Amino acid sequence: MSPAVASLRGITEVWLAVYPLRSDLAAVIDTSALRTKIELKLREHGIQVFGPGDVGRLPTAGIGVDVNPVHSGTLWAIHLEVSVQQMATVSRTHSVDLAVTWRGGVTLLVDDDHVADRVLSGASDAIDQFLDAWLEANPPSR
Repeated sequence: MSPAVASLRGITEVWLAVYPLRSDLAAVIDTSALRTKIELKLREHGIQVFGPGDVGRLPTAGIGVDVNPVHSGTLWAIHLEVSVQQMATVSRTHSVDLAVTWRGGVTLLVDDDHVADRVLSGASDAIDQFLDAWLEANPPSR
């Protein structure tokens, strides 16, 4: 098991941050639909999800979802990244700071007519990468 996957051991709740979409992409994608799709997949696996409305809750890990588009003519190149952030100790200095401990993602090439559908399915694929790693670190009890 890689150190990145091992860092997911014991995570049962997360803070979910879907970073703001660039204005041209926000015009065609409903951010709340993107967030809802991701939350549902996490909850289906027993991971409790917190967000902006959950003031005062500080889970031990955060999941960030970042959608980075490049639009030219009728084509979009979109990189969708999912990262897990946790507090980590730097062994050399013994300082504790927020660090990305796991990262995955997908890159899409899509035309104007299919952007919304492909970003939602791409988000699902990226979260599946996280869930595969999370399940490796947290195998179900038999």
